[in-house]
Amino acid sequence: FGMNDLLTAQAPGLYETGVAASDAHNLALGGQMDFVVRDAFGKTLATASINTDTTATFGDLVTALNDATSGLGAFFQFSFDSSGRLTAQPKSGVQPGTRFTVTSDSTDLAGTGMSVSRFFGLGDAFRANAAVDLRIVAEVPADAGLLATARFKSGALVGETAVFKGDQAGALEFQKLESKVIDFSAAGELAAQTRTLSSFNGAVIGNFAALAERAKVANDDAQNLQTEIDQRRTSVSGVNLDEELANLVVFQNSYNAAARVMGSVQALYDSLLAIL
Repeated sequence: FGMNDLLTAQAPGLYETGVAASDAHNLALGGQMDFVVRDAFGKTLATASINTDTTATFGDLVTALNDATSGLGAFFQFSFDSSGRLTAQPKSGVQPGTRFTVTSDSTDLAGTGMSVSRFFGLGDAFRANAAVDLRIVAEVPADAGLLATARFKSGALVGETAVFKGDQAGALEFQKLESKVIDFSAAGELAAQTRTLSSFNGAVIGNFAALAERAKVANDDAQNLQTEIDQRRTSVSGVNLDEELANLVVFQNSYNAAARVMGSVQALYDSLLAIL
């Protein structure tokens, strides 16, 4: 019936919740969400706190988020799409790279322990965790026969078979995913785009390669700079023993010569005093 996970990860990664703006959120009383908005350099631009006790529906939550004074409306525009996914788009004039972070969230959806921010995947943390330890459940690679290939017929009438052995409809739907055009949200340096899963996977790998090459070039530049600085420091503060020994001999000979001159001057001075 599609209730078993084929893929598992550290945290849920599906945020097409299916809720509508008019649905009651059934949040426990006393919940509050706290946010901070930062620019691309990490500088704090604003903070916001939303008390959910003043809201009744998911639409009320979106209205609170879009409030320019108490919410994040001065920077972002929140809205629901047709699948119940909560999206946030930067407003016109907002500096590129501006992001918001959920600093705390004490909301509780209908006593489930699920907060609003986790339910909708608000901020980058939840979406990042959804990719941690992502893998196919261990039982399926060990036994491919455990992979469900049938598709439940939800419109089956009483007495009609809804799931039957040998049905490959589910497997065909898996195959269609390879060429299905999907809307992908912006992630890292990749802008929001619409493309096939395999094409997007290629774009992600290409971006990883570009980031790795950029990091390698930056590391090489830093090492070259360090080598040049070390050479300059050595040329300024370093001591050449041969050169210093030669200078010491010159200084010693100069001292001896000066001492002889002073001795001759003293002898002449003594002679002058004796004549007088």
